[in-house]
Amino acid sequence: MKKKLALILLPLAAIALEALPGGTVMYFGNPDGEPFRSTCSYFDPIHWGYADFAPNLVAVLTCVLLALTVLWVVTKKERRHPILAGCTFLLSLLPLFFSATPISVAVSLILAATAMLNTRLIGEGPLKKEWTVVQDDETYTVTAEYTLFLGKMKVSVNDSTYVLPKKFLTCLLGRKESFMLGDKLAILRVKPFGKAELTTAGGKY
Repeated sequence: MKKKLALILLPLAAIALEALPGGTVMYFGNPDGEPFRSTCSYFDPIHWGYADFAPNLVAVLTCVLLALTVLWVVTKKERRHPILAGCTFLLSLLPLFFSATPISVAVSLILAATAMLNTRLIGEGPLKKEWTVVQDDETYTVTAEYTLFLGKMKVSVNDSTYVLPKKFLTCLLGRKESFMLGDKLAILRVKPFGKAELTTAGGKY
């Protein structure tokens, strides 16, 4: 419940900061010397008029992310949004290149934490996936337990357990491991963001 609450409160805090008038900086031409400097919120439509799309996109995507997270909590279905959260965070970095403000830095940090929570980077124990595989008239129970940040992994086949080497940042890079299932090779893939897939002589699981 604490993790769900954090996934709601973080984008809510980001939206509150994005609505403040000092979040982003706009520069306007001045024929007499230095450009005029003006601050505005992420939601200010003036950004579109000057082809500065990033702040408005960040604001809209943060609102969408919050709405989807609330929907997930209300419907009690486990569904995170790593791609949306990651894209929102990356877009939030663009205003920092032009002229960072304390608010824009805080927004990026909050969205970074939101993205990590959505990708299960932090606040999660080991993920677990289990398959029942029938191969050559034998039944195998294959269980994989893994973490996405430190990249720890162990694979159990029936009563035998194998501890595999760590692979840091599995959440972003994924990983591929092979092991023997009976007398045939099996391949375990962990895709970016955590989905696991097992391929055996009998097909994919």
